Amino acid sequence: MRHIPSLLLFVLPLLVTASLVVIYAHSTRLHKPSLVTLLSITPIVTPPSFTLGRAPQQSLQGKILSLSGQVDWQSRVATQPAQLETPAPILQGEELFTRATGKVTMDITTAAVITLSPNTHINLIQTLPTNIVIDQDQGTAIFSEKKASPLAVRCLGLVTQLKQGTSRISVDPDAGTVAIAVQTGSAVIAYNDAANNSHVKTIESGEQAVYDDTATLATITKGQ
Repeated sequence: MRHIPSLLLFVLPLLVTASLVVIYAHSTRLHKPSLVTLLSITPIVTPPSFTLGRAPQQSLQGKILSLSGQVDWQSRVATQPAQLETPAPILQGEELFTRATGKVTMDITTAAVITLSPNTHINLIQTLPTNIVIDQDQGTAIFSEKKASPLAVRCLGLVTQLKQGTSRISVDPDAGTVAIAVQTGSAVIAYNDAANNSHVKTIESGEQAVYDDTATLATITKGQ
């Protein structure tokens, strides 16, 4: 029993040091900037009059310019998509699915003209004039970005902010990859690697980037 005080004197400093390391690491993670912060994307703002069935009054709408094949649409309140037979406004919080024969082109005023190839799915997460945020989890879409409203596309663990110009984004959920080809203008991508370090890279016109969601790594090359 005489050895217990000596043991405590040895162990107690180690416990205190370990606790401080854990607290510091946790604090660092809490204060790490998010990807949308790195790209200066304004988060979704919910106005006092917000209801699930109605998009925010100031949000922009998508106007269908062309529609062919099977294209499904899911409204803000629906639990399942339904086939879009005729052009209709696409609102914040709504989704578009192109099936094997489907293709659709949509114009979001002041933001972008978006063309979806077959087997593509997007969700209009935010369509406020200050920032447009779209989630694309599969397929290929061409974005022709306009200057007035910044546009960001979230694909797997990657966020891409498009500058004025045209870019093609392809998402393969099975392979866990995202390919961005900038035809005109430029794009900025942001992601966190396996060590939770943030990376921001610029893709110039004529370049393409491939992001591997498993390896959490993006490589940029000159276009072919």
